[in-house]
Amino acid sequence: MSPLSVSELAKALKRGEYSSPPLQLLTQAVHLLADEVLDSKQASLKSIRDAMGLLCRHRHFEYVHEIGVAWHDTHGCDAV
Repeated sequence: MSPLSVSELAKALKRGEYSSPPLQLLTQAVHLLADEVLDSKQASLKSIRDAMGLLCRHRHFEYVHEIGVAWHDTHGCDAV
């Protein structure tokens, strides 16, 4: 079952779930995750790492970079 909305896909990514979403929906979900990281210093490190690992395994390196830059800008360096 594929998530129907951008926010549902973003939540699924943070849970480590990937259902081959359409690229446009995935792009919007990644933007939402990056905004969440930028807007909140309380972003869960584990869920963001899970999403980034999942995107990396599916070869979406540009999205991993986008979220990583947002994390670095907000929380500083994370060696992992």
